[in-house]
Amino acid sequence: MTTSKLPTPFNSPALAPPRQPDAVAGAGYFDPAGELDWRRILNAVVRFRWLIAAVTVVGTAAGVAATRFLKPQYVAQATIWIDQTDRRGSDHGPIRPTQLLERGAWLDLLTSYVVLDEVVRAQQLCLEVKAPGDAAAFSAFQLAEQYRPGVYHLTVDPAGRGYALTTADGSALEQGAVGDSIGSKLGFRWAPGPGVLAPGRNVEFALATPRDAARRLGEALLVRPDVDGNFLRVELQGGSPTRITAIVNAIVQRYAQVASELKRQKLEEVTKILADQVQYAQQNLQDAEAALERFRVQTITLPSDHAGPSASGVAGAAASGAGDPLFTSFFDMQLEREQARGTATSSRRLAHDGDATARRRSATAMPTCIRPCSGSPNRSPRSSARQSPRSRARS
Repeated sequence: MTTSKLPTPFNSPALAPPRQPDAVAGAGYFDPAGELDWRRILNAVVRFRWLIAAVTVVGTAAGVAATRFLKPQYVAQATIWIDQTDRRGSDHGPIRPTQLLERGAWLDLLTSYVVLDEVVRAQQLCLEVKAPGDAAAFSAFQLAEQYRPGVYHLTVDPAGRGYALTTADGSALEQGAVGDSIGSKLGFRWAPGPGVLAPGRNVEFALATPRDAARRLGEALLVRPDVDGNFLRVELQGGSPTRITAIVNAIVQRYAQVASELKRQKLEEVTKILADQVQYAQQNLQDAEAALERFRVQTITLPSDHAGPSASGVAGAAASGAGDPLFTSFFDMQLEREQARGTATSSRRLAHDGDATARRRSATAMPTCIRPCSGSPNRSPRSSARQSPRSRARS
């Protein structure tokens, strides 16, 4: 092959094409047969042995350092079941809504201070120990209702007999003998024994207010509801698995207690409201029944174009309204009145007939009384005047 730009002579011999490199032979550490060439691999390892050794040493050291200095993080989880009514069902109750809280309200209740404040006091979350190894010294640490928050240093003398309590800036607060109560004036209820505080030991701890501790706990909590809102998943991450598990359990227990109290209060209020509604409805029913009875009585006794009620008519009407107590009572009274009226009429008629009969009987008996006295010498003028014409003719 020539680099000249002139054309090749006609009678010049043809040049062979360049030979292409073998793809298999030039493909890394593979031999022409397609198998690994261990010889070339070994030569590469020997050639870069120092680099490989350095990378191995650095990686091992990094792993050891990670296990020494990096703290493992743990996650404590809990699931809370929420009893909610079916939202698709119809609500016919007198009080709405029937469920205790809405979906978003359950999340707010979990992170509310009424739940977290109690957990903070029970789990001593106001206390923060800087060194995990010093946590054993605070196993019996308690706080009064009123205490002074801040950062403190507790220093034990080399002899292990005395201690000094100072602030973060070194201001002395209290000194005493090991075994006595520490920080009584500051609101601490803490009396560690001599075996707990080692000689020359320096313990650093911090105290926060309950509200600040509850706020930090609420920010650390991860609350996730499911799609339907029937379950709440609570997660808390921390370096101590025992402590975060105790905190999550305390949160769930306090949450269930508060929810039960709210449900009890709601049921009491619902019971009172329903009792008032029942009493009001009962009073309305009684008033309506009384008004209906008065209306029926007034309607029945109103004058009509028909003749007055007779015994047969009243009896028929009473028979037709026998199912209604009001009608039955009314028509019974009508029957009794008609019967009493008939009895009174009959009594007056009998009395009148009796008087007439008595008068007739007295008029008939009078001559028989006068007749025996006609022969008597002493006759009265009335007797003489009542003599019959036959007697007069005889005289």
